Amino acid sequence: ATSATLIAVFVPLSFLSGQVGRLFSEFGLVLGVAVAVSTFVSLSLCPMMCAYVLKETGAEKSWFEKRVERTLEGMNSIYRAMLSRALKMPAVVLAVAVFIAASSVALYERLPNELTPPEDRGQFFIRIEAPLGASLAYTDAVTKEVEEVLTPLREDGTIATIISIVGQFGELRRASVIVRLATWENRTKSQQEIIAELRPALSRITGAAIRPGSPAGLGLRGSNNPVQVSVGGPEFASVAEWADTLASAMRENEGLTGVEVVYDNNQPGYNISVNRDRARDVGIEARAISEALQTLFASTDVTEYADRGRQYPVIVQAQVDDRNSARDLSNVFLRNDAGALVALDGLVTVDENATPRALNRYDRLPSVEVSAGLAEGYDLGSALAYVDQMASERLPAEAQIAYKGQAREFQDTSGGIAVVFGIALVIVFLVLAGQFESFIHPIIILLTVPLGVAGALGSILFAGMSINIYSQVGLILLIGLMAKNGILIVEFANQLRDEGHSIREAILEGSVVRLRPILMTTVATVLGAVTLMLTGGAGSESREAIGVVIVGGFSIATVLTLFVTPVVYDLLARFTRPRSAVAGDLDRAIEKAEATGRGPEPVPAE
Repeated sequence: ATSATLIAVFVPLSFLSGQVGRLFSEFGLVLGVAVAVSTFVSLSLCPMMCAYVLKETGAEKSWFEKRVERTLEGMNSIYRAMLSRALKMPAVVLAVAVFIAASSVALYERLPNELTPPEDRGQFFIRIEAPLGASLAYTDAVTKEVEEVLTPLREDGTIATIISIVGQFGELRRASVIVRLATWENRTKSQQEIIAELRPALSRITGAAIRPGSPAGLGLRGSNNPVQVSVGGPEFASVAEWADTLASAMRENEGLTGVEVVYDNNQPGYNISVNRDRARDVGIEARAISEALQTLFASTDVTEYADRGRQYPVIVQAQVDDRNSARDLSNVFLRNDAGALVALDGLVTVDENATPRALNRYDRLPSVEVSAGLAEGYDLGSALAYVDQMASERLPAEAQIAYKGQAREFQDTSGGIAVVFGIALVIVFLVLAGQFESFIHPIIILLTVPLGVAGALGSILFAGMSINIYSQVGLILLIGLMAKNGILIVEFANQLRDEGHSIREAILEGSVVRLRPILMTTVATVLGAVTLMLTGGAGSESREAIGVVIVGGFSIATVLTLFVTPVVYDLLARFTRPRSAVAGDLDRAIEKAEATGRGPEPVPAE
């Protein structure tokens, strides 16, 4: 029963959507197969080993065995006395259980929400954004200042490699510095501590906006600007205005840093108009003027040449010093039909203006993106809730917002986890209902799941961690682990009822007898999860998130289950019949059918 329950819990993990879902679908498959193989081993190898390894009954016990036996017998006596009292006052036990379960709502609202916990991945990035119109040389100079700040850490061995990319994404004013740290055993500071030490020195570089940040977990992009919201509408003019309104509201929140509107209408540019009548009069076609402007002031691929098996493009353009400003147009001459040279600036009109860097669409609507980073200690869930509130309060009804990047993945994953959690509960309930041939016994077993959730959330709060994809997966695993203890108690109590014991006697005796295996499975599970919390190195943050949920949730819930499950069983089992009684009814129905020669009458369901 416990094996089928655990496998049923892992199956819903394959229903997670998005990039995160693809990772955890493999996780659920591996765990399901592992539990299936473990079940086969426990039913085959373990009995064989017991037959050869265990001593015969009556053999002399060692001092240690006697000491452990006395300790467990004492625990059984204490537990029997406490459980007897609990069964006499079910209202008090259920009130405490309801209070603990309800506290999980308050704990959930208090805890920070994020997609993945901050991880020490052995590298971080420094984004450099120079003012609009900055040249490549200017951006390179700022990048060198950033490299000078990093030099002391490279000299002491903390930093292994520094890679600078200037002119990133085809924009001269953007640069990125990739810093790879030494291995975990060769440095004393974590990645987050190193970034915190560098922030003051980097903030003193005023020539550009400089933002250090860690790479996102699970290989997701957009670590520097996890909050990316696209504002859409009917036309770019109104959308740009709405985006500025939303950005102003976001700047009022100290938890959001580096708020940027990707529609700054101040990119220096020129509108060049060709005077076609004048060009026609001097014998020059408008097409020739266009090609000259394209070739000299932009570039043109004219041909390719091959060298040692590789092809190289031939790109024609004017020298950098000859295409810096609109005044350089006066140095360009075109040859007319008669072979005479005509100055280009006499055939065109140049108007200086400011334009946006790009015009983008999202979901086929004109859109402007607003992006922001997160301040230290501010979580992604709170940021998105704030953006939603500001959008509903300050933007008109026709404005549409959609999240992108990490924000979109966070929304999809959070909603998917809730669905998966519900599916896991339903599947476990159906599996238990089929095994116990009852709908009441699975309810008794699964009523302890909220207690485990409350214990897990309390452990996350105590450890100073957040609710993320790893802790949420741990909560799903907790469903199967919590059901194990209830199955042990309920199944043995049912066996005692089949032997003729009353409900109170069956649940009291069954709980006391099952105390030892419950403690054994709890200690084994907790000790296995403790190793997830104590190991360091790569990816330790994600392992700690799952370990804290299992250790805290399973430990606290096990203690509560030892009292809540028996009390609930004592209250609800009276609506069920012992399996021996059901079997007796079936036998009598068969005997009656044989005596009368008719088919057996249907036996009432439990």
